Amino acid sequence: MYIYRISQEHRDIAKAEIETLIGPVVSLDDNLFLVESYGPKAKKLAYTKQVYKILASGTDTQELLSSPIEDNYRFDAIGEETLPLADRLYALHQKKVSLEQYDHHYVLFSLETTYFTEEIYVNTDTGQERRAHQRAYNHPTSMHPLLAKAMINLSGATSFIDPFCGAGGILIEGAKMGYEVLGADISEEMIERAEQNLKALGYIAQLSVQDALTIESEYEAVVTDLPYGKNSVLESKELYDQFLEHAKNITSTLVLGSQQGSLTDLHGWTEAYRFPVYVHKSLTREILVLKKG
Repeated sequence: MYIYRISQEHRDIAKAEIETLIGPVVSLDDNLFLVESYGPKAKKLAYTKQVYKILASGTDTQELLSSPIEDNYRFDAIGEETLPLADRLYALHQKKVSLEQYDHHYVLFSLETTYFTEEIYVNTDTGQERRAHQRAYNHPTSMHPLLAKAMINLSGATSFIDPFCGAGGILIEGAKMGYEVLGADISEEMIERAEQNLKALGYIAQLSVQDALTIESEYEAVVTDLPYGKNSVLESKELYDQFLEHAKNITSTLVLGSQQGSLTDLHGWTEAYRFPVYVHKSLTREILVLKKG
């Protein structure tokens, strides 16, 4: 068993990411989840910050601290004072301690049950170097890279198309994750910008100038941020309605970003998740995960 520690930002999205890629979760507190498994997919999660392997659990702290540990370790406690427990741990094992250059990081979580764990993964990806203003071509409606990454995870797919790809923000995240990514946009200028943004970061994608309503091939998933807001010339309810209908022909999974309240008629799609994401005082996004049927 493992404990996944998530960012305080977008808790519900972080939980849904884990459920989609890893499996069911049990909430331990506001930002800790008990999860049965761990594997390579965990390293793709956008809003999971650390993963801890549970070495022992119970109510007897002394017994938990007696669990075997390795040399050159650091110890921390959550829910109790660290120093007294660290002293007890050292007295029990007489192992070398290092607060900075350590090989093992043991953490005791004192919750309803107490868990003695070892940290096995730390997510250092903030997405900052991939923010829109850092790219060769910015776009005012581009979302934060971690949110784009989370949308891909919510699809559960390893290949997808973004039919409103714009300057390529979602494509960049998919390519970085090692997935097969395809992008289309009705604007030749935006396709050129997406190509340059991907190239500048060393990524590639299959790009085409195409109307989203004429795409014919079938795809594992569609992941896209629908055009909306004052910087979009394409936003319209009619476009959304037509796209939701057409998308039934090309995929069984849709993950969509949209302006809050703009998607009320889902045209027969089943809503799996809907998350509000505050952007600024005049814009709140919604992230929707839709399944066909």
